[in-house]
Amino acid sequence: IEAGGEKLVKKLFYAQAIKAKEAMIKATYGALFEYLVRRINKCIHGGRRDCSESVDGSENNSEPLSPQSDQDTCSAFIGVLDIFGFESFKQNSFEQLCINYCNESLQQQFNKFVFKLEQAEYEREGIQWNFIAFPDNQDVLDLIDKKRAGILSILDEQSFLTQCTDQSFAQSVYQQCGSGSNGPFVSSTRQMARGSFSIHHYAGPVEYDTVGFIEKNKDELPKEIDELLRSSENEFLQHLGEILNSVQNSSNENALESKSIRSSSKQSSLKRITVGGQFSSQLQELRKRIDTTSPHYIRCLKPNDALEPNNFDSAVIADQLRCAGILEAVRVSRVGYPQRYLHKTFVQRYQVLAMKELQIRRKDASTKFTTPSGIGFHGFVAKREKPSPTVTRAVNKTAPQKKLNSEQECKILINALAKQLAAAQKNPGSDEEEENIAPTQSHWASPAKQLKKWPTPGRQLPSRPMKKEIDLVQIGIQFGKTKVFLRQHAFEALERMRGRRKSSAATVINSLIRMYLRRKRYIVMRNEYRARVAQRSRIIREGGFAQDYEPTESFVQSDPSCEDPRFDFKEMHISLHREEDFGSKEFKWVWLDNRWVKNEEEDEED
Repeated sequence: IEAGGEKLVKKLFYAQAIKAKEAMIKATYGALFEYLVRRINKCIHGGRRDCSESVDGSENNSEPLSPQSDQDTCSAFIGVLDIFGFESFKQNSFEQLCINYCNESLQQQFNKFVFKLEQAEYEREGIQWNFIAFPDNQDVLDLIDKKRAGILSILDEQSFLTQCTDQSFAQSVYQQCGSGSNGPFVSSTRQMARGSFSIHHYAGPVEYDTVGFIEKNKDELPKEIDELLRSSENEFLQHLGEILNSVQNSSNENALESKSIRSSSKQSSLKRITVGGQFSSQLQELRKRIDTTSPHYIRCLKPNDALEPNNFDSAVIADQLRCAGILEAVRVSRVGYPQRYLHKTFVQRYQVLAMKELQIRRKDASTKFTTPSGIGFHGFVAKREKPSPTVTRAVNKTAPQKKLNSEQECKILINALAKQLAAAQKNPGSDEEEENIAPTQSHWASPAKQLKKWPTPGRQLPSRPMKKEIDLVQIGIQFGKTKVFLRQHAFEALERMRGRRKSSAATVINSLIRMYLRRKRYIVMRNEYRARVAQRSRIIREGGFAQDYEPTESFVQSDPSCEDPRFDFKEMHISLHREEDFGSKEFKWVWLDNRWVKNEEEDEED
């Protein structure tokens, strides 16, 4: 200890000496890592010393450059960031709090990045998006790193006071962070008795134990360590000592600047930076660096914990998706328009729901027929012009037939589907009732097939109210320049309608195929019956006996059980060849994959 130019040597206990040795090993490893990063950057940048040393700090300039100055010095660079994985164990301590805090911060940046991509997509397609409110986890970040009220700030204050312990830190956290009942901080009576608390992160709640928080946050590194390394005879260890000294000075200055500590008295007492303050300052610098780049995210998932091939554990995958923030990103995307199709793809997928309207408009676009009153096929007024016959023949021979493009067809289809979705929103229970009706029931029919009665002659028709324009934004559909955007509820409604239409079509196809097979068997039975009737009539005409009769080949095939083809008329009877009917089993209609299927009940073997 140095004070007033004098040195005071204080002996350490055995446990303190062990901790000092571990701190020296960790600091030496950190300096070695810093050295490797500088050497790799120097090789990548082709020997440009100013650029390589600006990424992580250099000997000439111990302070890392700002992102703007880094861009001025380096034309371009590619960085790879291995993001921490979300951690939640049976016992979570200070390390898990720092790691999960980093995950929360990077997840917020990822959500903003996804929001920017969505915003750029919406603006490029020219659709409305101002009403979309994306979720944010700023409350969790404020709980951990808010100035003077966050958990890390409280921990720093407790670490600088000699009489504070882990219990006093826990009580201070309960008093300052546990006021709100609906916030992400939770501390029950049982947890307060054990000195623990819980935080609701984006991946789920995590319980932290405050035992060892202050000691881990201090992580005191004796001053003699860098002097020991620089006094070594090995040049490489001397260089590591210089790197360690420069890194400590730069981290302290950056942390003090981020905390805005300007008083000289406070600066002398807070000269020693804590682990939490250093981690927070490095995280803020990392976020600033990422904001100036164009990030690309790659998520790596392992299929099982046993590292075995051909073994896909869905529970492990779901846990990784939740901890990696994929489910949170999906939730952000689902707030807006998660489903989007190109115009041509949208028409191909959903034209089955409005095929009649599309066919009418396609026919109107391709024909030039007009009635004597000047009205076309479906109410389109045409000009009454009479060109010369020669001109008409030339135009009919040279002009190609007009067709609707994909954009026009898509607009027609959207208007037709919007009406159906609006009707479904007014009667929300009708769709569910229709889904639960089996095809075998007599009242199962499409509303379009129900005939309407004509009005009585002479009866005055009621006046129809003016139709209001359907708000596509409220329905959940927006028409872009190249794509159609669907909200989740509109997409699910269209998929239900499409599934019912496909199920109905499959039922019709199934009935036609079954009819064809039954009719084919019926024709065989009918021909056999006619052949036997003709055979019986001929036997009657010949006297009632069949002495010289030889059965036909079809007859022998139809009745192979007959050993002697010669038979008496008295014992002859007309029988039809019946095959085993496999359709007589009992079954139930089951709604599966948006269609009705048969669930045959197999007889249990005794």
